Amino acid sequence: MDKKKILFVSDKFPPHIGGMETHAYEFINHFRNQIGYELNSLSFCHDETPDNLGISKHEAEKFALMNNVKHILPYKSINDPSALNEWISDNPADIIFFNSLYWVRIFDVLRGQNPSSKIIMRSGGTDIRQSKIVGKGDTIEERRAFVKQMINENLDHLVITTNYVRERLIEIGIDPIIMEPFVGGVDTNRFSPVLNSGKNDLREELELPNDGEIVICVARFVPVKGINYAIEAMRNVIKSSSSPVYFLLVGGGPMEKNINSMICENGLQGNVIRRKFVPINEIQKYYCASDIYFQMSTCITQEEEGGSFVTTEHMGRTFMEAQSCGLPVVATAVGGIPEVVLNEETGFLVNDGDVKAAADYILMLLGNEEMRRKIGEKGREISVEKFDWSNIFKSYERNMFCKK
Repeated sequence: MDKKKILFVSDKFPPHIGGMETHAYEFINHFRNQIGYELNSLSFCHDETPDNLGISKHEAEKFALMNNVKHILPYKSINDPSALNEWISDNPADIIFFNSLYWVRIFDVLRGQNPSSKIIMRSGGTDIRQSKIVGKGDTIEERRAFVKQMINENLDHLVITTNYVRERLIEIGIDPIIMEPFVGGVDTNRFSPVLNSGKNDLREELELPNDGEIVICVARFVPVKGINYAIEAMRNVIKSSSSPVYFLLVGGGPMEKNINSMICENGLQGNVIRRKFVPINEIQKYYCASDIYFQMSTCITQEEEGGSFVTTEHMGRTFMEAQSCGLPVVATAVGGIPEVVLNEETGFLVNDGDVKAAADYILMLLGNEEMRRKIGEKGREISVEKFDWSNIFKSYERNMFCKK
């Protein structure tokens, strides 16, 4: 049987951090080892990779070498299809899979020159809604109209993360027929619970305190993640708890100075533990060393040139990672989070910005180890049944790759 040839194109791969980068990592690891598929993975030349997080060229090259990612596309390939078409001419592809919106400007040319290939794009939702496409209109509506046309007329499938995203994209005119919601994405083998003795060993390895409970949050420090609300809630938890409680913040980003100031202003330096960019193959240790996952993602108005829109957490992969590790979750009922965290089953959901309710739920969980265990077991069960990457990629094959 002939192998299906996949060309996977992504602007970033790990060690860059984010949901799209994690998807890229898991996609190439799955399909490069999958019988019946031949995979090529392309990205921007190292020196042209957009990055504001200080990821070193050495680390990017190390990942590329280990995972057979070829950094050969000039940044101008988002406007000029010649580099991609030259590659496809030498390496024909049955499936051309774009991991982001970057190449939307050339979808029509690629479609015209590769009529027998399936062209697929994955979106977390925000990239399409903001339509940050230079030169395609002065207003957000004009740029969305261009993106909508390119997607609707040229894609065979648009992979999205939740039904919440589907509804938001329908509102701006994306054809629902091409949209394929795949809720989930976690390696349940790697993100798996440990026994209490294992938790203590991990805390020692990671230099985390062993004299109390740890509440963890893994997120980029950007407004939509609601880190400011989480710190406010944890201040209340720490003050009200009769035993030591620590808030482990893993991540970084543009709001880092503000977050550090808030920690100091609230006198939480002794209870907030910071870790910046943890490698993708190490992050599970931090979940397993913790007791509760807590994140207060929020709705914000995102300003763009020529307009604005309200955005929030469209899915939230860290919630699934935490649940897969057996942690109960406290989160906000915004965006796609209720499709991932089942209220009163795998955790507790509060209204946007409800710091008091969040603190109360955390205190309740801290005071009831049996409740934490039962909720964590349910989260683990659902993660294995619904959210594991193997299930997601089997759905890709069934619903897209093998569909006539």
